[in-house]
Amino acid sequence: METMAAKPTQGSTDTTAQIGVNAVESIFLQMNWIFRRQLESDVGIDAHAETRDAEGNPSGQLVAIQIKSGASFFRKRGDDYVFYGEKRHLDYWDKHCLPVLLVLHNPEDGMTLWQRVERHLVTEGKDGAWSITIPKWRTLTAETACSILDSIPRSDPESDRRNRMTLDAALIRRVGEEGTAFVTIDEWVNKSLNFRDASIAFDEHDGSAAYAVEFYMRAPNPSRVFDWLFPWLEFAYLDMPQDDNGEVIAHVFEVKLNALGKAFLLLDSYYTDGAEPSPEAEIDEPTGEIWDEDEVAQFQFAKAQQEDWEAEAQERWEDERE
Repeated sequence: METMAAKPTQGSTDTTAQIGVNAVESIFLQMNWIFRRQLESDVGIDAHAETRDAEGNPSGQLVAIQIKSGASFFRKRGDDYVFYGEKRHLDYWDKHCLPVLLVLHNPEDGMTLWQRVERHLVTEGKDGAWSITIPKWRTLTAETACSILDSIPRSDPESDRRNRMTLDAALIRRVGEEGTAFVTIDEWVNKSLNFRDASIAFDEHDGSAAYAVEFYMRAPNPSRVFDWLFPWLEFAYLDMPQDDNGEVIAHVFEVKLNALGKAFLLLDSYYTDGAEPSPEAEIDEPTGEIWDEDEVAQFQFAKAQQEDWEAEAQERWEDERE
């Protein structure tokens, strides 16, 4: 006699989902975050979580959370797990104003994993199907808070470039004001990560550094360092590279803003002060060409209309200011 496995009922499905939400809420509360469930029907957000400041008040840093509960969601891909989703959810999450975390919870063993949903991490297939890998080590625990905060800025290349330019804004302005500056990049010739430190000085190349950054990078030449670290600078060697101790070569450059740096300052000025007033539209005066009487009359009529309209607009503007 054959036996048939019982299909999960709607009630059991709802119970499993509720168990997952409860488990995830408990973890965020252990982080000392605020957890707010989305009680209304939603396209794909089950809750919002918000950090607290030093005084315990809401900080304004929030993440949106989609929770999938059940052992069936834990599909292996190598050593990690993979989640398969629908196009409508991905489109919605990608446009969401908050960072969206996908959280998987397994009620059978208590495993809870999370991943920030970003399109560049997604593998898209035909007919809108997509998948995202969740590393097995990305567990959601009370100690995960810092990792989640670190993931809040988008990590795709476009967002990374936007963030880097914003972080460099003050330095870009300074170089723009000074006109020129001096960049020193150290190359450790016997290290695999050969380029390591960089500094910017403004008065003279061997003066005190106004800005310094410590990094480790493998590159064939300093140009690749500029591409990554200072993409907004135009640079030229000030002198031959100096090898003082047989281990570190100092590459010294005279630099100034390139087209990207100048464009950024122009855009930054617009963000701060708004656009310069546009010149008033004018009707062109007749040129030296020969006009007949009708053409001259049409020009004079159009110009009079323009002047009347400008006078009325000025009056309305002054009345609104009073």
